[in-house]
Amino acid sequence: MSCTTLPNGTTCTAYSANVLSVEGGKAPFTWSVVSGALPPGLHMAPATGVITGNPTTVGTFKLTVMVADSTVPTLSATQAQTIVITPCAVVTTTTTPTTPAPVTTVPTTMPSVAPGATLPPTGSDSGSPLYLGLLILGAGSFLVIVTARRRASRF
Repeated sequence: MSCTTLPNGTTCTAYSANVLSVEGGKAPFTWSVVSGALPPGLHMAPATGVITGNPTTVGTFKLTVMVADSTVPTLSATQAQTIVITPCAVVTTTTTPTTPAPVTTVPTTMPSVAPGATLPPTGSDSGSPLYLGLLILGAGSFLVIVTARRRASRF
């Protein structure tokens, strides 16, 4: 039987080992695990000794593999092996936190003034008339302008 060690594996990668071989004896050969155990998820093909599967458990697994030929009396050989299964490498991504835009609030009510109170001054103190205008654009080439004239007064 060969003395090649079995490769290690990971839980997220399919496993395949075709490294066990035999010299001498009479074919066909029968392969088996005679002590210990393969990692969960792995299986050995009795006719070839090939170990395949998807390991599901992390750990160090010690086992003894045996090969037997078809002579009478049967010739056999054993070999101790160890397979280490490591966890799947986890890829982590980091995100940069974003700061939300400040919330702008619009007052829902207009300030009120008590009867007899003085309003704060607005506009110009020049005493000239104050013009308010409203411009509305309609469909096509129509243009409507509404203008109101009001004189500012002082209290």
